Amino acid sequence: MRTLFSSLSVSSNFKGGKIMDVIIAGIGGQGTILASNILSLVMVKKGYDVKKSEIHGMSQRGGSVISHIRFSENKIASPTVRLKSADILLSFHPNETRRYKHLLKENGKIIQLTDEDKAKLPNPRSLNIFGLGKLSSFFQIEQEMWAESLKELIKPSILDINLKAFEIGLKEARS
Repeated sequence: MRTLFSSLSVSSNFKGGKIMDVIIAGIGGQGTILASNILSLVMVKKGYDVKKSEIHGMSQRGGSVISHIRFSENKIASPTVRLKSADILLSFHPNETRRYKHLLKENGKIIQLTDEDKAKLPNPRSLNIFGLGKLSSFFQIEQEMWAESLKELIKPSILDINLKAFEIGLKEARS
């Protein structure tokens, strides 16, 4: 049996083929879909069954965007996270946290990113990858696998900035 989680209190619920539910929420243009694609790719590479669904707001930039990502050792039927069942909510905007926190289970975790987080980054547009770095701290997955997945999904011209943002997020979450 694989141990996927290091510090998440729901880790014992995931063992034995239970489903891990993650919500990533932001507004259009913040990279919500890219972050969910990277998380999904990492979990597929680790051998988990992954289901993902997305809801885009009315406008491409500025509208609400949410991704449901579910993964398990066993087959998953539905890509949708049910009410009060999400283990983690990664939110790129405070309004999105308020909008979707009802999806969290009672002991679920919120990773809320802020404007102050943007100031820590080489480029504020890499906030989504910084958040993914923070999220990765909940999983016992090699950093190399995350970096490999970033390399597959991010343009080479902005890869180094995003790798640095990921590293900053991971280090901050672990401190």
